[in-house]
Amino acid sequence: MASPLDALSFREIYGRTLMRPERGREHAHIVAPYHKGMTPHERLSLAETVRRSMYRCVDYGEVYYVSREMTEYLLGIVNAPRNKERKLWRLDQGALPSLVGFVYFDGPVPMPNTIYSKSGVQNLVAVLWDQFTHDNQPKPETGKPGMYFGDAAEREVVGKIIYSIVESPNPQARDLFGPWKPRHWIPATYGMRWEPSMVNWDLMQGDELPGIRDKLSPTDEQKDKVESEESMRILMRMIEAWCLVIQQEIPVRHPRPSAYDKVMHKEGRPPADVQVTHLRRYEQRPPTGLVEVDWAYRWKVKGHMRWQRVGPGRMFLQQVWVKEHVKGPADKPLIERPKVTSLDR
Repeated sequence: MASPLDALSFREIYGRTLMRPERGREHAHIVAPYHKGMTPHERLSLAETVRRSMYRCVDYGEVYYVSREMTEYLLGIVNAPRNKERKLWRLDQGALPSLVGFVYFDGPVPMPNTIYSKSGVQNLVAVLWDQFTHDNQPKPETGKPGMYFGDAAEREVVGKIIYSIVESPNPQARDLFGPWKPRHWIPATYGMRWEPSMVNWDLMQGDELPGIRDKLSPTDEQKDKVESEESMRILMRMIEAWCLVIQQEIPVRHPRPSAYDKVMHKEGRPPADVQVTHLRRYEQRPPTGLVEVDWAYRWKVKGHMRWQRVGPGRMFLQQVWVKEHVKGPADKPLIERPKVTSLDR
């Protein structure tokens, strides 16, 4: 039976995989943004940077959980005709609920992949995000700012690095990588509008096994590119739909197993609290049209984007930023809880 603890299981299994340098670099190699002309040492160094970034997301970031029912609900939003026609996407500052973390989807989110998978699809399992930073000063050799992800000390944060984690599509991949593997590495700069076709696919490895892309025919290469763009559209819309829903919810802490802290302390790894977010249910109103709620506490509402009508006759819609604020009766205590979140209905 699905539960928020499935997100912790993913955290433990995949975190241990990434923690091992050799095995973790095999995963990082799939999505590391290599480019032509890089030396073997530079490629190894970049793969190690990606491995550490992914490991930081899984082991040190906040953990969020989306139930199977809610995953189906979000997928319905993603595949609505209006969203299928939308190509442009952007990530605004504050859209994701934490600086570093991941969200685990406890339900099938099929993304096309007929080249490597007999079923023709790969299911999205989780989305990881890390800080995307630039040097404040350009590098002398290139004249451009250096690109980093992770520690933002003395660097300018310009967005998020987003990783998608999918099910391994075939027995060979499962033997090499385990049940899950990365598929996308996306440097999402805040406020920049872009679409999947704008991605430099020469930087996207995407290999299920080393060298397999070199054996593809021109027809298969084109088909793989189209499917990769469609999978990225699904990924971006899932992130967008989830962020819009979770910004409006009140988190409730979910108890973690009693032995969990002991295991994490023994390994020297940080434990994670589980925080469940339930979708609000509609309540039948009395004849007066008023519903009296006896709130027991006050709570914080995270900063979020909201559509608001503006202009003459309020005929236009514009997204505005709503700052973090406190809701609830002024005479009630303020409740603040840690953040590993489940989204449920």
